[in-house]
Amino acid sequence: MKVGLRYLGGAIPNEDIDYLRRLMTKHDIYFETYDYEGRPQASFDEISGVISFYLEASLVSSFVQSIGTNAAWDAIKLMVKKVWLTTRGKKYSKITPRDIEEKEVTLSVRANLKTDDYFFKIDGLKDSDELDRAMDKILTHLEAQKSKGDKNKVFEVTFDEKSQEWISKDFLKEKMEKQEIDKG
Repeated sequence: MKVGLRYLGGAIPNEDIDYLRRLMTKHDIYFETYDYEGRPQASFDEISGVISFYLEASLVSSFVQSIGTNAAWDAIKLMVKKVWLTTRGKKYSKITPRDIEEKEVTLSVRANLKTDDYFFKIDGLKDSDELDRAMDKILTHLEAQKSKGDKNKVFEVTFDEKSQEWISKDFLKEKMEKQEIDKG
């Protein structure tokens, strides 16, 4: 089972990366990192975040099927919280063909379930308590999606402060609808 971390170097100190690796190893989870600083990137940060955690399908499936608390899931929540606290409010420079933009560092947790990808947007959460509540509900949300007949879809998932639930939106469908509106 594997957890990946894709990040922009400098946003997360090397000591924190080492700590996260030890934390995952302690729970028999392979931890893979990819620092893309200084490398050209396609503009996926809108959905994936500047920093993103990737939860492998077999890992997500085992969490969704398990009942009760899970020490490995608790470790993943701790890992996300540590990175969220470290990077909250940080900015980075995004180079575009026209100029250099200063932008907020964004964070997501990407979970693969069957043939679908769910990008849980963590950066919009207002405080540590809300982050804890939101992280506690990720597996419940994925469990509810398990029986749906979606195939090869990409979902942007945001936490609704009022209902205290994750809300999934078909990312590609919304993008195409927006393009149609912009054309019209």
